[in-house]
Amino acid sequence: MNLNIIREKKALIPSLLNEFGIDMWITFVRESDTMKDPALDLMIDRGVTWQSAFIFAKDGREEVIVGSLDKDSIEASGLYKNIKTYIGSIREELRKTIEEINPSSIAINRSADDVMSDGLTCGMYETLCSILKDTPYIDRFTSADPIISAMRSRKTPAETEKVRRAVEITEEIYDRITREIRSGMTENETADIVRDEIKKRGLVPAWEASHCPGICAGAESAEAHAAPSDRIIEKGMVVHADFGVKFEGYCSDLQRTWYILKDGETDAPDIVKRAFEALDDAIQSSFRAMKPGVEGRVIDKISRDVLIRHGFWEYPHALGHQVGRSTHDGAALLCPEWERYGERPYIKIEKGQIFTIEPRITLKEYGAITMEEMVQVTEDGAVFISHPQRKLYLINR
Repeated sequence: MNLNIIREKKALIPSLLNEFGIDMWITFVRESDTMKDPALDLMIDRGVTWQSAFIFAKDGREEVIVGSLDKDSIEASGLYKNIKTYIGSIREELRKTIEEINPSSIAINRSADDVMSDGLTCGMYETLCSILKDTPYIDRFTSADPIISAMRSRKTPAETEKVRRAVEITEEIYDRITREIRSGMTENETADIVRDEIKKRGLVPAWEASHCPGICAGAESAEAHAAPSDRIIEKGMVVHADFGVKFEGYCSDLQRTWYILKDGETDAPDIVKRAFEALDDAIQSSFRAMKPGVEGRVIDKISRDVLIRHGFWEYPHALGHQVGRSTHDGAALLCPEWERYGERPYIKIEKGQIFTIEPRITLKEYGAITMEEMVQVTEDGAVFISHPQRKLYLINR
């Protein structure tokens, strides 16, 4: 993460602690190259080796405790003034610092629902409990979920611009696919267009390269989260793609759909057109309902109701997720009240958050049809960051 963005993010912490009624937040980590706490990226631009603690108090106090060999690296960032070190054990310095702050509540990076807020490992939690044994602080732990989620979700102008650029690049690559995709190509050959463009631009995929891009051709193809295969794209098939790029640490995530016309066809089959139109209606209806203070489950239900009204069925996933430094970034979701989502359906969306909207319809004879757009929540609504696919792409070659 850019140092200026980290400074902007760190500056939010005291106000967030006061907003959520938390006295102190501690991120307790070790060997971050091996097992990285996602929250660490919000406070430093490099890793640590020994047990380390990044401590923030609601009065603005910041304390960093690191192994002696990590100090120079942390100091070089210029992000922190108070850096304490140890050689044999972090115990004394950490316990002393917590006692000096004397918090009534201590946020730690544990969450049942949000992976980005769940970076404290079991071993490090047990170590922290051991250090604070026989103190009142061991009973004052609370989840840092609201702090971390807010820091990741509330995009600064600089962050928004990087996401916008990632989206622009992704759309440019989709334009090339539309110009070049044809019957007789394989899923992998189509994916090579994306791989070539990403490499040419000196970028990296937004998620694991094995299935970014995902290219799915026809009813026999995997619907999602699978690597492209050597399956041949044939006339009469629906093809959809799912990928994003990472630009200066920030991601995009878009999906598009094409229909490969059969000889003599001038349009897609009626069922394919109706499905596409239903999805477009679902996206636009959900978009119009988005504004600060609305629970994610409400937006998700609007989309599902639209598809049912068009005579189709519900999709087996959330309508949308947040995007930022990761393609799934932030606790709030546009999702149904399913057990797998915990409390996330009830989180209210906020100004500055960037979401995908991605309903889908899977047709038995044609496969999955889906578009995925990206929007940002504004003061009183939302704006599209992507340019929505409003028409089915027809390929006559």
